[in-house]
Amino acid sequence: MKTIRKENDTVIRGSRRSALIASVILTGAVAITATGCETQVKTDGPDLGIVSINTTEAEIDIAPSACDKQEEQPSEPIWEDNDAEEPVNDTAIEENIDDIAVTDPVFGEHDNEDGTEDPVDGSQSLPKDISDKDIELPDDTPALVKLCEDEVLQFDMDENFFYSKSGDYGTFGIEFTAERKVIFYINGNRYEMDTPCSKHTCPYLLKHNGQAYIYIEYLTDSGTEIWAYALSDHGIDFSGRKGNIYLDRDMTSANDFWACETYGDDAIVDITRRFKVGNNGLPQHADTYCYFATRKDITPVYDLTGYVVKNGAVTSEKAEISKDDMVWLVRANETEWLELKKEDGTVIRVDIENLFLNYFTESNERWIYDAIKSLFCL
Repeated sequence: MKTIRKENDTVIRGSRRSALIASVILTGAVAITATGCETQVKTDGPDLGIVSINTTEAEIDIAPSACDKQEEQPSEPIWEDNDAEEPVNDTAIEENIDDIAVTDPVFGEHDNEDGTEDPVDGSQSLPKDISDKDIELPDDTPALVKLCEDEVLQFDMDENFFYSKSGDYGTFGIEFTAERKVIFYINGNRYEMDTPCSKHTCPYLLKHNGQAYIYIEYLTDSGTEIWAYALSDHGIDFSGRKGNIYLDRDMTSANDFWACETYGDDAIVDITRRFKVGNNGLPQHADTYCYFATRKDITPVYDLTGYVVKNGAVTSEKAEISKDDMVWLVRANETEWLELKKEDGTVIRVDIENLFLNYFTESNERWIYDAIKSLFCL
């Protein structure tokens, strides 16, 4: 059987004494089966009819089949390709060919017969909108997708100060050099980056919002910084850093951990509060509550009135703080109130909603410190 393709010159071989080429313009592939002087022409669709071969004059006549006799055939082919300038020449061409040569269609190196293409690297093709959470991997395949959401793991350190962590989520190592370099080993690959200093704390491996990170605290001369590195199964990138902050205690959840904000050597207070990993990979405030470590003796700039707090709960008992009274900051809900402790140990809650209205801005996450400075004298 000979396969005739659309708009191609196809050789139809008869006896050894004659041969002819017909330019076939059809809507699909045509199969020709020769029987004597007539050839049956079939397509993927309806039967086109009988091809009569006149070997003397090298002509082809196509008689319509019974099912097609009532259909009106157009005198000229209908061209669907608007870019084609002119139809293919269908003039018969004589050529002497001895044998029938039928070849199978040739596919590309990675093509399949159904028109699809296998990935060159042999991996599975996945739609772009499928996230790591949607991919099911064999149990023995290490991948960060197996790290639980908001999970936090602290790296292990050996006697040579090499940090490592491994599991079904992958194998990771961290090495710090005296040249202020950090070297990451990610599933056998090595990556080197600069660091702000040579002092650091133990790194953490964590995951939030589907993205894995490595957190490292660097103890610089100007204060502690938390650096975040975005992690994948085959690489790592610097995500960003947050300055004047340090982890107040060990991290146990990426969605709820404690850290302390510092404000320099001459600061009135340090502020400790709950944090969570933000969409940019860096720590951000988890709520509006904060706790103070007063570093200097302070007095109010004017008299304050509030309510006494006992056992952590506010009462209906009113109390006053004179502008000459020395106080210590205790805690605050930064959008509503501030608790102060007097020298006699009395804790008084005062309203600070006016400070929130005057100092809060979306661009200044630490606005509460500026508000406190306006309320007290050193």
